[in-house]
Amino acid sequence: MLVKSGWPTNPRGFITRLMDEDAPGNAELFDLIADAYGDDYNRGRSDLPLVKRLNYKLEKYNF
Repeated sequence: MLVKSGWPTNPRGFITRLMDEDAPGNAELFDLIADAYGDDYNRGRSDLPLVKRLNYKLEKYNF
């Protein structure tokens, strides 16, 4: 997945790039990083249905 996404496969290179830029939203790479942080409901995930992303966003801001 990292090679397919054009990201470094070695740990140091990966972390360095992650510090410099965000992983692209709505992509498998974003989902992988979100999983590593236990971020199951991030609105940038590609595997979260749009309705859940919108509901989470509304709950976050108490609408």
